[in-house]
Amino acid sequence: IGLIIPFIKIFIDESFLISIINKSEYFKFILNYEKTTILILIIVLFTSIFILKFFCLTIISYKKFYFINELIKSRTLSLYKVYLNQDIFFHNDNHSSSLVKNLINEMFCLSAFYNALIIFLAEVLFTVLIFVFLLFFDPLITVVTLIISFFTVLIFQALIKNRVFIWGNERQEIQAEMMKEITEALSAIKELIIFKKINYFRKRLKILYDKKFKVDVKFSTYNDIPKNFIELIGLFIFCVLITIMFYRGDEKETIFLNLAVLAAVTFKVLPSISRIMNAVQQIQFHYPVFNLLHRQLKINIKDNLSFESFDFIKKIEIRALSFKYPNTKKYIFKDLSFTINKGELIGIHGESGTGKSTLIYLISGFINKFSGKILCDNYNILNSIECWRSKIGYLAQSFHVLDDTLLNNILLNDKM
Repeated sequence: IGLIIPFIKIFIDESFLISIINKSEYFKFILNYEKTTILILIIVLFTSIFILKFFCLTIISYKKFYFINELIKSRTLSLYKVYLNQDIFFHNDNHSSSLVKNLINEMFCLSAFYNALIIFLAEVLFTVLIFVFLLFFDPLITVVTLIISFFTVLIFQALIKNRVFIWGNERQEIQAEMMKEITEALSAIKELIIFKKINYFRKRLKILYDKKFKVDVKFSTYNDIPKNFIELIGLFIFCVLITIMFYRGDEKETIFLNLAVLAAVTFKVLPSISRIMNAVQQIQFHYPVFNLLHRQLKINIKDNLSFESFDFIKKIEIRALSFKYPNTKKYIFKDLSFTINKGELIGIHGESGTGKSTLIYLISGFINKFSGKILCDNYNILNSIECWRSKIGYLAQSFHVLDDTLLNNILLNDKM
């Protein structure tokens, strides 16, 4: 934009071009050329600067998206590690569809949040620089433009801020319910077919999707308003500034030059302000996601890295074991003690809900918050869960089959 003023003056004032050339001995040779040739060279130079700008902005754009995607990859893998290293209580309290949603859908929203934040910072910096340039060019015009722009943006944000934040929370809750609904329906597809409940689950998903549809439409509409709104405000500012210049008694040449500069500034600043307002709305809309994932990433990793070796030679001993699930008063086990000798074949039977699976979870080390001790040849298994798990086998009631080869289903590893 700073090139606009001299570029226009070169075409409307030949003496201005000669005065610039005469300021340096190195450029006086240009005066030997015809005026038309000089103007063509200036146009080529001007165009070359914009081509260079294009390549620079392309590189900056690549770096920006590389940074965002690298950040999202890092956050996703970190959160995945957090989830995989939580105890069984965490996974009982959090539906798997909710965790999947956080790792995939919400990470996409987090990417939009970071992108909007970068756009906001870049556009604010650009706009500030433009207004600094205008301040030197014409202080009065700059002050008037700043005042109108500031109060316009302030009023607009005050009107929509709370709504956008509420819609962001609603979207997050609805999407979690949708993911849960789909996961549960597909997991029970045989039952749905047998009992003819497919339409029932389809209607339930439609209700959720209708809610999400309304939220998305409202947010998209509000997100599109700044573009048209800013154009209207820009026209108003332009009319006000023309009026000021006429009443100030500026000469026609000065007014023409000022209008040319203001047109160039408007061409760049109005889209920038529109992007700032859109970015603010995106930040507000996706902030609940940022807040959620930030809290999730701060969850402590329950990863027992100690591997103190011990041997299993004689027996497993359960000594004075007492356990109840969190937020309940009823004990599943109270002062339970028994011994399993190596080589013995035993079975555990009982009614549903009496603690058969819970006992296996305790012995396997899935649950480590209990009173009493679980000993292997008088060695407390909690002192080295990794070593203990390397000595036992575990076959779940409901075995999950990977969509992979039989070998990888057995090894659960890419190394043979």
